[in-house]
Amino acid sequence: MIHRLLILVLAAALVLALVPTPVHAATGTIMPFPKFFCLDNNGTIVNGGKLFIYTSGTTTKATTYSDAAMTTANANPVVCDSSGRTTVFLASGSYKFTLAPSTDTDPPVAAYWTVDTVASTPAATVDLDVTGTAGEALSAGNVVFISDGAGGNTAGRFYKADADNTYSSTTAEALGFAIAAISSGSSGSIRIQGRMTDLSGFSAGAVQYVSATAGALTATAPANSRPACVADTTTTCIISSALTIAAASGTQSGVVSLAAQTLGTGVKTFSAQPILTAGTGTGTAPISGTLNIQSTSDTCATFGSEEDFFSYTLPANSLSANNRSIFVRAWGDTAGNANNKRLRLYFGGTLIADSTAAAFNAQNWRFNAEIIRTGAATEVANVVLNVAAATASNIAHVQNTALAIDTTAAIIIKVTGLCATANDDATQRGMVVGFR
Repeated sequence: MIHRLLILVLAAALVLALVPTPVHAATGTIMPFPKFFCLDNNGTIVNGGKLFIYTSGTTTKATTYSDAAMTTANANPVVCDSSGRTTVFLASGSYKFTLAPSTDTDPPVAAYWTVDTVASTPAATVDLDVTGTAGEALSAGNVVFISDGAGGNTAGRFYKADADNTYSSTTAEALGFAIAAISSGSSGSIRIQGRMTDLSGFSAGAVQYVSATAGALTATAPANSRPACVADTTTTCIISSALTIAAASGTQSGVVSLAAQTLGTGVKTFSAQPILTAGTGTGTAPISGTLNIQSTSDTCATFGSEEDFFSYTLPANSLSANNRSIFVRAWGDTAGNANNKRLRLYFGGTLIADSTAAAFNAQNWRFNAEIIRTGAATEVANVVLNVAAATASNIAHVQNTALAIDTTAAIIIKVTGLCATANDDATQRGMVVGFR
């Protein structure tokens, strides 16, 4: 008997050894209840029970569906069948559920239970909704921002975004959309990421900005430009933190591109070395930079008469505030002879430095000038003219001049030369004009 038992045990072990061990490639998940069961406080099935469904934190009825495609809306309340069952598909959001007897009123007064702040489980896509308190009455689809207290609003509450103010558009830390209407002071769901639906008037692919109409969207960037979403259809848009910010301009904030443009007030951040050009602003910010560089030589072409060497036209309103200034560095050389040469520097048609006529035999020359605005049409100019041999240093002239040049008009800055006896006796080699 023992031998037979041993043989059976060995045979069973052999069979088990030949059966492959199952391998689990993934972790399973527990099946959700495909049907909702209506049970009273005693666990008894409630035939005809009424399931009221509201937006979380409110008594505003929320729409649910009898199918996953969300094409057929349920009645609200949803009525349980004779077996105490019903089917409820939720859209994205946060809900409040109340189960009441079949004989209860609408709204219920003798409910079995109420459970609030029940978040729907996302399917293939994820919409991120948060519960927020409205600082004013919000409508479904309003684009909103969370306030930091600016503009007399209550910090931490949601208000309609509005491009009329920077605090409710460009400088707002967080934007979102009201999923359903929320009365002032009440809580409701705010979508801060994902897709907004049931909108209208979009062009697919177009960026939608916070509008100057409170709570609305616009495809045309307003002065205080703040993107809110990108339309993927004519009625839906995707909320994203990875939106491309439009290029900045004089009236629109954003990324400063390398294209020529006039910039308004505010902080400007450059991703590459900018070329600064004196502008027409009236602020007092200390802006400085090189405005013009010339390095192609120019000489006297017709002796006996004064002629222009290098010139640069300073844009109108460049000296837009007192104590703003222009500097000029101009230099060249003279021929090795005893002929008279004369060098002059002009600012807006006014002579501000003159070497007078002299031989300047094989000399190097340089103008160093600073013109400072003292009024809308008054300036002071300080000019040093240095004329010296290559091996010597000699400051020949220092001139201080009071000017009366209109700074609201364009101003010509130029160097002239007069060669008395022969061409090419004086040459200009370079000029730099800067702004500070």
